[in-house]
Amino acid sequence: MATPRHYTTQRTARYYIIGASAPETKHLWFTCHGFAQLAGEFINEFEPLVALGGRIVAPEALNRFYTRGFDGRVAATWMTRDDRDAEIQDYVAYLDGLFFQETATLGADATKHVLGFSQGATTVCRWVAMRQPSFNHLWLCSGDLPHDLDWVAFKKAMEGKMLHLVLGNADPLLPEGRKEATQAKIEEQGIKYQLHEFEGAHELNLATLLGAIDGN
Repeated sequence: MATPRHYTTQRTARYYIIGASAPETKHLWFTCHGFAQLAGEFINEFEPLVALGGRIVAPEALNRFYTRGFDGRVAATWMTRDDRDAEIQDYVAYLDGLFFQETATLGADATKHVLGFSQGATTVCRWVAMRQPSFNHLWLCSGDLPHDLDWVAFKKAMEGKMLHLVLGNADPLLPEGRKEATQAKIEEQGIKYQLHEFEGAHELNLATLLGAIDGN
């Protein structure tokens, strides 16, 4: 029987930036796309935040694939169920290094936001729990916390920070009762959070996001 082994090698990752220069940034947004998206398309959704002094950084997942056989649109995914632990370790290290690089030259008063959409929500939660980065707000948009989340580490990482759940009321990927169960778990851990609901399905609802920013 074949024995699986692992070899760690250097990868070249792609990411995109729009908005203010780092020293002039009022709000840094570190945004992770969902399954079968690309960062270059995803980042355009955040264009309205630029006018608010925003600098948006959008890392692209390391795994790309054709969406139709050997042809068609190219998309990316943060991980699959195959060799998942290694893939998690890879993207956690990637996000950690990029976040450190892009926040190193920010002004002292800049607010740092971490945002994950759909699959990107579980992605950023694992990274936050495992690496404890310094930020102010964590936004989970049309996504949920991972089922295998280290709650002790996540609670520590969220001390002094705000968790935001931005969810549609007709999202087919969030089964009935999931939202309530997630809120109950968050409350049980004593983590500060806000729920922002919108009329819609599985989408990045920027209007709701902008409204939530005004209240913070």
